[in-house]
Amino acid sequence: MHRLDMLESTDIVSYFRFLALSIPVFLFLFNNEKLLKSWVCYECMRLP
Repeated sequence: MHRLDMLESTDIVSYFRFLALSIPVFLFLFNNEKLLKSWVCYECMRLP
């Protein structure tokens, strides 16, 4: 039972850590939509 509680708490911590990491990345991409589009175009041109 105690082990299950520990597992759930670590899952919650890792989930919040994932959120904390993804929010700035999402905001960065949202603010730099032109940069994102140009990068996507560059990646598409690089493909054969």
